[in-house]
Amino acid sequence: MADADAAMALALTDGRARLTIENRDLGPAVVEHVSVEWPGVSKLPEAGRPNGLRRRRGHLRAANLLVDGKRLDALLAGIALPEGLTRMRLAFEKGRIVVVGGVSAAGRDADFKARIRLSAGIGRRLRINIEDIRVQGVPPIALSAIGAAVLAALGQHLQTEKPSEDGVDLDVLRPALDELMVAEGWRLPDSAHLRLTSAVVSLRGLELAWTEDNAVPTAQPDAAERTSQGYEPPVAAALRRGSAARPRTRGRRPQAGRRLRARQRRGGRGRGAADLHRERGARSACRDRLAAPRRALRPARRPARRGAGADLVRG
Repeated sequence: MADADAAMALALTDGRARLTIENRDLGPAVVEHVSVEWPGVSKLPEAGRPNGLRRRRGHLRAANLLVDGKRLDALLAGIALPEGLTRMRLAFEKGRIVVVGGVSAAGRDADFKARIRLSAGIGRRLRINIEDIRVQGVPPIALSAIGAAVLAALGQHLQTEKPSEDGVDLDVLRPALDELMVAEGWRLPDSAHLRLTSAVVSLRGLELAWTEDNAVPTAQPDAAERTSQGYEPPVAAALRRGSAARPRTRGRRPQAGRRLRARQRRGGRGRGAADLHRERGARSACRDRLAAPRRALRPARRPARRGAGADLVRG
């Protein structure tokens, strides 16, 4: 990786002072790109003079981080496990991040695996949820307790706020900005409008990207988990297949029905009336043919018996 001076550049872009930091290895992650602008500054300090920009607060426009497999595996090194968990580690598997570990309770041990779902949290934070927990054998504790223990361990190790029942928010940009800017004498930039726009698991690893909310493309989803290896949440896939298989007949009418209604609206004028009468006769004949077998199956009516009184009257 390049050193601090080679990876940091200050220049004028579109009439604004912009600080760009690229390809910085911070240990747990690699900062691929960070962009900070000062909208009110249109002139750079002269060479040899103090740089007054270091004391002015800029605006963080964009940031990109990369966490590869080795860094992800070492992320939980030395983690303090809560009661019930015996081991835990993170890994990439089939285009997603999974947590693998073991649980123990009441003299029983079992291995488990769960999927980690990444999404946008509050502000610029990254939200982590535990889903699809699978245990080999009989679970010694409830599945919800396993998920809560994993979230508690992640929150304590990564120094986050108190996790909720189903997720934890991580400010992964704060330690990176402290090392990139504060350690170099720069003031922390304003990131009030910065949002996590993508969390992609690719062949390179976990790629995280932040941009300003007014610069997010309209077609970009709400920072839902996406992968480059074809993974799609099961519920979303089922809804997509159902909508694709549903016939789209709304607003469409059969061609024959439209012709018949047009002839009826003409009300027997000209050639359309003759066609309408022929069609009505054809439908009547079709009904007669369909009703003929049913009439043949009906029992014949027996003739009424003539009484003696009738014969006397007749004679």
